Amino acid sequence: MMKKILLITAAAALLMNGSGCRFDGGPRARWGFTPKQTYGDPEHLGTHSYRFSGSEGYGIFYTLRGGSIDLDHVRGAADMTRFAYGKTYDTLMKKKSGFSVSPAFELTTDKIGIAYPPDWD
Repeated sequence: MMKKILLITAAAALLMNGSGCRFDGGPRARWGFTPKQTYGDPEHLGTHSYRFSGSEGYGIFYTLRGGSIDLDHVRGAADMTRFAYGKTYDTLMKKKSGFSVSPAFELTTDKIGIAYPPDWD
């Protein structure tokens, strides 16, 4: 019984995380693609969404100057930049000593510490 409860809890957490319901308010998880998977259609990029929208295009795009680019990773990097900016702004406005950022489904956490100058006010 306990094993079943843990499995259901883990599945619910994965679904919420993947759909944009992060516990820390961060961006949703993104899957990414490999060159053997889907090639994207540059005419149908869709609209980028920080949360889940279902309208985003995906896949690998080949560019003359950048080579193969995974649109999901580009959008994920943009999402994490937005999230880190918000955390930084909040930390500075409240004069907190720091914050941490952890991408969805990642085992790493980036910890940022801030040392304010004496004349910060």
